[in-house]
Amino acid sequence: MAVYTQVTPQELQQFLNPFSLGDVIKFQPIIEGIENSNYFLHTQTGRFVLTLFEARLQEKDLPFFLSLMEHLRKQGLPIAKVIKDNNSKTIFRLKGRPAILASFLEGSPHDPPSPQDCHKIGQAMAQMHLAVRDFSQSRINDLSLSGWHGLAQQCLPEAGKCDISLPQLINEELAYLSKNWSRIETLPRGIIHADLFADNILFNGNEISAIIDFYFACTDYFAYDLAISLCANCFDQNQYLQRAKMQKMIEGYNCARRLSHKELSALPLLMRGACLRFLLTRLYDWLNQKSGALVTVKNPNDYVKKILYLREYYS
Repeated sequence: MAVYTQVTPQELQQFLNPFSLGDVIKFQPIIEGIENSNYFLHTQTGRFVLTLFEARLQEKDLPFFLSLMEHLRKQGLPIAKVIKDNNSKTIFRLKGRPAILASFLEGSPHDPPSPQDCHKIGQAMAQMHLAVRDFSQSRINDLSLSGWHGLAQQCLPEAGKCDISLPQLINEELAYLSKNWSRIETLPRGIIHADLFADNILFNGNEISAIIDFYFACTDYFAYDLAISLCANCFDQNQYLQRAKMQKMIEGYNCARRLSHKELSALPLLMRGACLRFLLTRLYDWLNQKSGALVTVKNPNDYVKKILYLREYYS
């Protein structure tokens, strides 16, 4: 989460007029994360999160994301409830941005997660993958192989400003993934979260209390979702893979949905794809920082180190 678009108390009150939420007790920005603008809201009737969606999200995709969240919530997963106004409307505009209001869920991230946390994350992910079997909607992943090529074209002219070695590494990874991605075409597919980092999983004590930020959800390989989370949560601060955490996450996943031999064999390739995806989006954000935004731009080079590790370990 982050804040790119500032909302004043007067603008908030006007936004809340169609709801029956009582007087505002507290309203403050949430500065964690990097994609959208988020505010914590406490009123007489409860606590909520106000989200304003920024440039990367396409407004036409919002009904899909909200329908997915509601479907998963009804399946018993710890997902925020999207709040309707007095006319049963869920999508609004605020400061020229699409906006929603959702229930606030208790908990805090375990960052970095422990091996046991990784087991629970893997199990929760598999439960989501099972829960979407009867979800009829789909969404193309615009941040898969073709999207990586598009992002690379935008970033490569200035990528050397971040690190002189980046242009060569990006081109090498694109060539490798373009050559090998077709190997995974028969893997099981469905709706995936596609962004299950530690800060999108909240814990209350030792139990997961909330899964948040579904705004990259799309149709793709289930094992790719796992690969994203492995890369996000199972490397240490020096970007070395922690085998115990990786094993625990896979074990947790297998508790709910057993991975096939083909899926397990594909994980190294899928992890390299996941690393390039986040390297490119972080690099794009690093090169296109918005003045005045309350956001900490994440370092693209963390994913350079992960790619180099995966190249060496799985070569």
